[in-house]
Amino acid sequence: RTIRDDHELHIHPTSVLYAEKPPRWVVYNEVIQTAKYYMRDVTAVESAWLLELAPHFYQQGTVRNQHKAQTVP
Repeated sequence: RTIRDDHELHIHPTSVLYAEKPPRWVVYNEVIQTAKYYMRDVTAVESAWLLELAPHFYQQGTVRNQHKAQTVP
C-alpha cells in the first residue's frame, strides 16, 4: 500500500524482489497497470530512510504510523 494514498500496489512476479514474503518498505519509480497495479524500478528501503532523505515529501507521523501498523501482528 502506498503511504500517501493507500493504493494497493504489487511487485511484479519477474522482479528479483518478488518473493513469498516481500520487503516491508520499497521505493518505486513507475506503476504499470495490467490485471493489477505493478511497481517498476523497485528498491527495498528502511522506513527511517524515507524521513531522513525526503522529509519534504513524507510527513513525520505518516511513515511512523504506517510502520507501527505493519509491524504489529
